[in-house]
Amino acid sequence: MTDKQWDTILALHNTAPFRLVRAAAPYFRVKDGEPRNIINISSTSGVNGNAYDIPLAPNPRTTKAN
Repeated sequence: MTDKQWDTILALHNTAPFRLVRAAAPYFRVKDGEPRNIINISSTSGVNGNAYDIPLAPNPRTTKAN
């Protein structure tokens, strides 16, 4: 795996969801009393592992919904 491939996969699986939630957060901070939720989902590769999904291993819970 090249450095460029590594960076691309990390950007897709970790950076993109973080930036999306950060950008959406102000719209979820309202005072009307209605509950708001952000649900992140991920593949099972981050939890179970896969020989070709090594970039998911450093932080498998980054995009896992709890």
